[in-house]
Amino acid sequence: MKIHTIVKNIGWLAVLPIMGVSTAGAVVVYSADFTDTNTFTNGALNGQDGWATSNSGAVIGVTGATVDGFKDHVNGSGATVVSGATYTSTVTFTYTDNSGGVGNGPHFGASIYNGSSADAEEINIMLKRSGNNSYRLGLYTNWGNTNASVGFQQSGTFSGVDIGFVPDANDPMLNDVFSDVLRLSITLTAGADANSWNATGRLFNVTTNTEVQTWNSTPANNLVFAAADGTSIYGGFGGGQSNSNQNIQDRTALEYSFESSVPEPSSLVLVSLGALGFTMRRRRN
Repeated sequence: MKIHTIVKNIGWLAVLPIMGVSTAGAVVVYSADFTDTNTFTNGALNGQDGWATSNSGAVIGVTGATVDGFKDHVNGSGATVVSGATYTSTVTFTYTDNSGGVGNGPHFGASIYNGSSADAEEINIMLKRSGNNSYRLGLYTNWGNTNASVGFQQSGTFSGVDIGFVPDANDPMLNDVFSDVLRLSITLTAGADANSWNATGRLFNVTTNTEVQTWNSTPANNLVFAAADGTSIYGGFGGGQSNSNQNIQDRTALEYSFESSVPEPSSLVLVSLGALGFTMRRRRN
């Protein structure tokens, strides 16, 4: 069994929505270390530190928040929707996969909700197995339903070895079923209206300090998410399909964060004034 070392790496770089427009640095709306005994006590996560869960939800223990399938977890610390802003929900976790890489289905998801209850509409990026010890990221609603606005979408595959799984049917001593420490995130970028969001999924291997996969939804500006300007959205995570269905165990959330990055108004004004000045100069000529 490998020893997992948790490396805290929450500082995400701000992105530029359009050329010439800067964004404010990422603001941490909420963050949690599920092993922090000053914040969490052993037992149901539901009701602790602003968390709401479905179907009993995760259970806090010594190692973190243990999750089974068909569970939603949303935190009540929200961020206001602003066109052009980005919102990132990130969960750090580990689990064991006893399947030998066989079978398909979602295992863990990073989610963003349009409400603070566990039954609110959500968009999530999920880590899923795709058979033959291959895995990929998929875009879903709820715990694993296809997003109706853009249809079935998923990334290319990567090997189980990339996330710590090294199955060996011939030698049980070499059969590594324990994942590395993984960090999964979804970033949503608000478009001009509720019908023009963008989504980016990212999977990072904390143990090996390696970017495993980054993937963007297509087509651009075409993702429907019922969260209009001025409303609030919330971060959370989900457990995918059940342990028994996927032959997996010990899905444990170690850390969580929800961040936002909003375009700076001063930059927008400068861009607008620059465009106006260019137009007036052309008219004089």
